Amino acid sequence: MFIMRKVNVWCLLFVPLFSILVSPAFSQAEPEVLTLERAMELALQNNIDLKRAQNNVIAAVSNKRQAVMNFLPNLNGSIGYTVSNGTNFDNNSGQFVTTTFEQSSPTLSSNMNLFSAFYNHHLLHRRENELESSVYALRYSELIVRANVLLRFLNVSLDRENIKNSERRLELLQSQLEREEKRESVGVASLENVYNFRSQVANQKLTLVGLENQYKSDFLALIQTLQLNDPENYVLQDIEVQVSAEDTQVEPFQQVMAEVLENSYNVKSSFYTMQAAKNALKVSRTSYYPSVGIGAGIGTRYSTNNDGELFSQYKTFTNNYYGFQISVPIFNNFLVKNQVAQAKVGMFNAELNYKQAILDITNRIQRDYLDLVSSITSYESALENFEAQEQTFNFVQTRFDTGATDFYTYLESLNNKNNAEITLINAKYSIAFRNKILDLFRGMSSTTE
Repeated sequence: MFIMRKVNVWCLLFVPLFSILVSPAFSQAEPEVLTLERAMELALQNNIDLKRAQNNVIAAVSNKRQAVMNFLPNLNGSIGYTVSNGTNFDNNSGQFVTTTFEQSSPTLSSNMNLFSAFYNHHLLHRRENELESSVYALRYSELIVRANVLLRFLNVSLDRENIKNSERRLELLQSQLEREEKRESVGVASLENVYNFRSQVANQKLTLVGLENQYKSDFLALIQTLQLNDPENYVLQDIEVQVSAEDTQVEPFQQVMAEVLENSYNVKSSFYTMQAAKNALKVSRTSYYPSVGIGAGIGTRYSTNNDGELFSQYKTFTNNYYGFQISVPIFNNFLVKNQVAQAKVGMFNAELNYKQAILDITNRIQRDYLDLVSSITSYESALENFEAQEQTFNFVQTRFDTGATDFYTYLESLNNKNNAEITLINAKYSIAFRNKILDLFRGMSSTTE
């Protein structure tokens, strides 16, 4: 009996606790609200291309450090220990003897290049250019990540606004349907209007499903841009976009383009890559010239065949040397000539890449600038059109409610109002986000404010 009581008590305690643990409210964490600033932060943390660019900077720093170290002399030390067992000639006795002896010969040497047609200088300049190029390439990668997040965020935000507009339209149509059904039931409205509204409600539900699917697709694209795993763990923050008079004022294209070219990370990266290629050509040409180097060293030896202890022999048999060496290239199977030719091709390609970088950024800014100007023009016209269509719809709705106009006139006015609202929303969001994108490329702002 006592055991049964304990079991019942544990069941009473465990079952409610288990129900709480497995409930959806407890087991599922709240989705994270994804703000534009947070999206930028996640994209910069997770982007693989950005991490690769960071690794390239680390490698460039290491290469530059090595180029500086090339100006210093090297220092090498060696020591060996050998045990020999066999027949050898003994210098002391003048006879062949069979014995076992030990020997070692430590050495310390240093060499330094005095002249190599400024090879080290050209190599250092090349590594410095490569480092500058990699740093600007990293900054450009960050900029592209920010620009891509802005574009993805724009698409998702527009999708949400279109869904809200579609839901408002559906709600209005459903309320009108209910009203017409009541009027038809008491004989003051025609059954035709009821059927028409039912058709429009069904059609609007289908449109809403399509908009929701588009939102899911664009939101997934945003999550993939951030390189996250599960879209279900995130929800998008509501953004209220307000367009001020300053937002609709845009500088002349030539001024914008000049600022972009002055601050373009990609153009600067390509420029320093081109400079590095020029120095690489100079490096390859140094192999045509002779080189001069000096060297010095010190060494000693020890053997059990000699009299004396280890350190005593080391002291006795110490010797040193110094000298210089001149190396003159005479014939190397046209290896240097081929290396110079390859370096020239690399330089020409780097020059073309520099020109291509200028062309690419020019084409992109032309598109972004045109999109911004078009959005501003559309916004000004859309704002005026929406106000007019809203007034017209309110008037037509009043006439329809009193039976002074037909269903088709009402539906046409509603469609005109909804289309005007969609155009206005698209223009507002496009102005806000494309201004941010242009500011990024102009170097005016790297924030999301």
